[in-house]
Amino acid sequence: MAKDDAMITDEKPAAVPVILETKQITVQSSLKAIVSLLESTVKTKDTRLLAGRLHRQTAAIRSQLTNEILSEFISTYLSGPEATASKVFLMEQVRSLWP
Repeated sequence: MAKDDAMITDEKPAAVPVILETKQITVQSSLKAIVSLLESTVKTKDTRLLAGRLHRQTAAIRSQLTNEILSEFISTYLSGPEATASKVFLMEQVRSLWP
């Protein structure tokens, strides 16, 4: 056995710093997840699971919703000529919630 191959047992291994990456979930990303859930539920026609999941997900962000956040989300998510009527209707509803 070579001198460099000797096993050292008395030394502790060097501490490796662990960097925890915290991913902050924004209201916008939560709204996007809710819309994705709605779309997939409509495609599969499985409405039984929808109610519980939507209540849990919307309850978590309800206190953080504001007029500006909802308006921005509707403007960015609904785009194109086919979404114009829906966009106008939803923007009116948002404005009526926060006068």
